[in-house]
Amino acid sequence: IRGSGAEVILAESAQGFFDAQGQLQRLIGATTDITEQERAAQTLHQTELRFRQMAEAMGDVFWLSSPDWQTILYISPAFERIWGRSCEELYASSLIWLEAILPEDAPEVVNQLESLRTGGHYSVEFRIKRPDGSVRWINDRGYASCDDNGQIILTSGVAADITDRKAMEQALRHSETRFRTLFEASGEALLLVGEYQFLDCNEAAVRIFGCSSRDELLGQHPAQFSPPTQPDGGDSRVLAEEKNAAALRDGNARFEWQHIRRDGSEFPAEVLLTRIDLQGHPVLQATVRDITERHAMLEALAQAKDAAERANQAKSLFLANMSHEIRTPMNAIIGMTELGLATDPDERQRNYLSKIRSASDALLHIIDDILDFSKIEAGKLDLMEEPFTLAAVFDSLISLLT
Repeated sequence: IRGSGAEVILAESAQGFFDAQGQLQRLIGATTDITEQERAAQTLHQTELRFRQMAEAMGDVFWLSSPDWQTILYISPAFERIWGRSCEELYASSLIWLEAILPEDAPEVVNQLESLRTGGHYSVEFRIKRPDGSVRWINDRGYASCDDNGQIILTSGVAADITDRKAMEQALRHSETRFRTLFEASGEALLLVGEYQFLDCNEAAVRIFGCSSRDELLGQHPAQFSPPTQPDGGDSRVLAEEKNAAALRDGNARFEWQHIRRDGSEFPAEVLLTRIDLQGHPVLQATVRDITERHAMLEALAQAKDAAERANQAKSLFLANMSHEIRTPMNAIIGMTELGLATDPDERQRNYLSKIRSASDALLHIIDDILDFSKIEAGKLDLMEEPFTLAAVFDSLISLLT
């Protein structure tokens, strides 16, 4: 400890000198302050300890090798999990990691390793076969470290197991292939809509818009294939952007839209916008159906309905007029019959006149029923409850039949 209180580390050495009788004559010694060296050594030890802890905590394989990559200087424990071999095996035989690479991938890996001899770096993907027969995909990145003279002193790198990523990429490629097949084979017009433009379309979309190729559609704003305004008077460009925003927000949107073909002719369409993810970005898939025939059919049905309603009104008017025309002579017949009965006719004449009166009343009821049918069709019939004598009804029926 110095007078200031600071601690120092000293290294001492001494040399003794003896006479012929072996008696110590003098002692020469030296004391050296090695405080900085010791602190540097401690720092280096702590750094190495932290490096080892970090390397062993990594999920990937960290490795150090000689410049000719024939000797493994360090390998992290993740090697055992990924390669399926122990680190001791690798230290004993430094090339077993390379021997595990599938034959078709090995040449490219060797070529990349050779680039380290010139102080470069590499990144390569390859497959390995583990002792249990399973195959894993590896991404290895290597670097060369040089001294102050530019001489390579060691190589290092990180090897990551990317098997799951490769499986996801393969599944994504299959999914994209299926999507593209369905997209192209669909008989309906399908378009992918990005930010204010068409990104892709199938042949059905080219046909429905009267284009000669996809190039005439791609990159165009949807409003460019619409008239300036929609049937409700709204601006097509503004409404199109509102519909797109609603579909992106809600996941889908269905609506009718007035489109315009390349030749300028307009057609009504039903549009379904569906939000999908394309390479991590939300886009809209637009399904466009030409509903010109549907509109024509609906218009024809409306016209037929109007014609039927007019015909029904004419029929009701005819029945009402006819009923009134028949009622006028019937009232005369009933009136004359009443006068005949009032003249004190004989029994035979009274029987005839009574039957005429009864038949006239029945016919008048039929005329009233015709008028009731007209009221039913017009929705204006009122039902009334009135008392009646059943015997009188049967007497009237019998008198008509005898």
